Amino acid sequence: MPYGGYEAYPGANTDEWREMLTGTHPQMRSGAELWKHVPAHERCKMCYAPFDGFGGVISKMRGRGPGNWHPRICEACETFSKGHPGGVELDISMAFVDVRNSTELSEGLSPGDYARTMNRFYSVATNGLTDADAIIDKLVGDEVMALFLPAFAGEDHAAKAVEGCQNIMSRIGYGTADGPFIEVGAGVNTGPAYVGVVGDQGNYRDFTALGEEVNLASRLAQAAASGEILVSQRTLTVTGMEPGGFRTITAKGFVNPIEVGVFAS
Repeated sequence: MPYGGYEAYPGANTDEWREMLTGTHPQMRSGAELWKHVPAHERCKMCYAPFDGFGGVISKMRGRGPGNWHPRICEACETFSKGHPGGVELDISMAFVDVRNSTELSEGLSPGDYARTMNRFYSVATNGLTDADAIIDKLVGDEVMALFLPAFAGEDHAAKAVEGCQNIMSRIGYGTADGPFIEVGAGVNTGPAYVGVVGDQGNYRDFTALGEEVNLASRLAQAAASGEILVSQRTLTVTGMEPGGFRTITAKGFVNPIEVGVFAS
């Protein structure tokens, strides 16, 4: 299935991918009726396998402990999803968070101190996003990319994406007497994207989202000033949120100016 210039793997089952990404796949849900009756505070969002208590011990022994992809998805569901080639076009929300002036920051610190500062940023950003039910797609240089999918974030994934970015701004220190320990900007967009496994059919694969709407979210983050979250009109419409103001920006790769909502920290 061609999308955004990308050709899905031959024979890729788009219906199966749609079921996985909307949380309705029968195999991923097969144990849900059993697991959901086992008491637990934390559990897999797909199959309900418990992560704590006695049930957590049992599920971990059965390969359903917390995975690396998302702290609220078990290893089995993670492996099942990543093991399928191809993907599907789906409405999702995306968030990008960029460090401002990272080059200048690196010049003022030793390599070790710069690495520690960036690792602190990565930790705060990924925790803030996953607390809002994001899938962390990538940590690239001075940027974090997150996907908010219906299977994990629910139907209100657009609002969750804004919430995740607000979590980050608060935890970094915006609005406090001491101020942020690092300056960042964020962008959020909602729209159709190709979501799935891309790359070589052998060892080099990546689960990601592709398409114009993903690119727009990245451009919004790049255009955001320190402490700002720029939110697309599509996201504002879906969520009904009222930003603190509006701005028109120009974005690389987009012919027309883009009006965005501005949430300032």
